[in-house]
Amino acid sequence: IGYEDMDVVNEFVSGTKLVGEAQSTGLWPKKFKPASLTESDLSTISTSQRSVLTYKSFEFMDEDTLNAVWNQTLDEVETGELSGPYDVEQVPQEYPLSKRFGIKQSSKVRCLDDFTQSSINACAQTCESPKPHTVDILCSMCLALKVSNGNSTWEARSFDLKRAYRQCAIHPDHSRYSYIAVAHPAEKRIKCFRMKALPFGSVMSVHSFLRLSHSLWAILVSIFSVFISNYFDDFVALATSCETTSVTTAVTLTFKMLGWIFAETGDKAPPFASVVAALGVTIDVSLLHRGRVRIDNTDNRKAEIAAAITQILDTGTLIRPAALRLRGRLQFVAGQIFGRIAKRSLALITKHAYGECGPTISEETRHALKLFHQLIMMDVPKIGR
Repeated sequence: IGYEDMDVVNEFVSGTKLVGEAQSTGLWPKKFKPASLTESDLSTISTSQRSVLTYKSFEFMDEDTLNAVWNQTLDEVETGELSGPYDVEQVPQEYPLSKRFGIKQSSKVRCLDDFTQSSINACAQTCESPKPHTVDILCSMCLALKVSNGNSTWEARSFDLKRAYRQCAIHPDHSRYSYIAVAHPAEKRIKCFRMKALPFGSVMSVHSFLRLSHSLWAILVSIFSVFISNYFDDFVALATSCETTSVTTAVTLTFKMLGWIFAETGDKAPPFASVVAALGVTIDVSLLHRGRVRIDNTDNRKAEIAAAITQILDTGTLIRPAALRLRGRLQFVAGQIFGRIAKRSLALITKHAYGECGPTISEETRHALKLFHQLIMMDVPKIGR
């Protein structure tokens, strides 16, 4: 197909390097970000940091999170994604150890590997700024279709790669940089594991996986003429109602032929429908044949944020860390709300986060939060024509 980045094949076969310079692909805009440390520096830092890596440094997590992280880590050993456990003394001191911790997301705990704290990310040098297909790109793709006078109705669905990073290998020459430290809750000590698959927390993982997923997208679009977008491990496809079966077959067989594991059942494998939940939003293409697509925040996201705002209004306080977290969540939500009121309200919440008035919210901030609550719960989504 005349693909611009044929070296992607070598990266997938050989594995991803965790330090050094990321290869230029020619797919994305140039953006140079130099490494701030050398591999020699990293060995020195790793040796000095080893003595301060103790079980106490993991106790910022509650007991349930600690147990969930430990159990998920053992599961990854069973699937062959990790090797271990090892005692800390078994890992050479000049090898960096990246701390694994957990973040609660709804009813589950997601494991993250801190390759920044271990200074491994500081040894990564990149020359491009990857641009996955965001919600705005997907909307633009929908509206670019010449369907204003068409009679065929359209449907959409998402295809989700399962544990996508874990399907990509680490280059064998970089195994020394792949060790993680995990808290053993029962023994109150640290155990180490060696990662065989890409970590969730590495700069090079992001660049490498986006490179790989882009190649999958190019195959689907160029060879099979599927109208589809790609955002990390989410592929959102569009098809007229009479084409949904053939499009589903084309996408699923492509993934299978190339050895990618994807969700084939359950919530992550919805059928084609007029409304699909993907990329953190709902996408309504029921009127796409008339040239309209409708984007809204998901019901779960609206309910969670509304509850968080209500709690703040009831207590009258909002500390800086919580304000910054709320600001990040509201910034995404604001992108799916019609008009400029959300943006103006967001500016007031940001002002509170960086202000010097303490945790007590002002009347101005209270008013902004109330406005956001109303906008989130009202039926005022972004509409494109």
